[in-house]
Amino acid sequence: MLTRRAIVALPLGLAVPAAAGVPFQSFVAGVYREALGEGVRRSVLDAAFAGVAPNQKVIDLDRRQVEFTMTWVQYRARVVSEQKIAQGRAAVAQNRALLTRIDGVIATAESKYIVLNAPETALAAITEILPGAEAPTVVPLIGRPGHVAVQAVCQESVFWETLERLKAAGASAILVMPIEKMML
Repeated sequence: MLTRRAIVALPLGLAVPAAAGVPFQSFVAGVYREALGEGVRRSVLDAAFAGVAPNQKVIDLDRRQVEFTMTWVQYRARVVSEQKIAQGRAAVAQNRALLTRIDGVIATAESKYIVLNAPETALAAITEILPGAEAPTVVPLIGRPGHVAVQAVCQESVFWETLERLKAAGASAILVMPIEKMML
């Protein structure tokens, strides 16, 4: 999938790898096809690629990286020292809070928070329909015996068809909200 980072990186001169042996213009044409298919406007692509050309030095350096020229055993013996492993572990420990926040952002990128009302008798059918929800929160509705409010974090996309299925199963007042942050 084409990422915004890849499109933004191009005018900055950052390397976006092209498959070995694929001419640059073919690579660019492929990026255009994928981006247009994802809904990126042609004018955005034209602006991002204005003045962009392959940099042979970057390509040569990329193809000679030790990670790609050694076996894992060779790489581990020559490059990954116990000191580097210890430094890496220390960096992870030092940045644990930041890494936890990043995990939360990544985990919720496509997630939605769904709130709906439903008769208790429809709970089994509704929880089957909720995409990617593990265990929804169910709260009785005051003044409406036999009815509950259902709250769920759905890890998958929620489409209109999903909402229609929920409504057909007995849900009402269905609210779908994006999730900005979530601590896992």
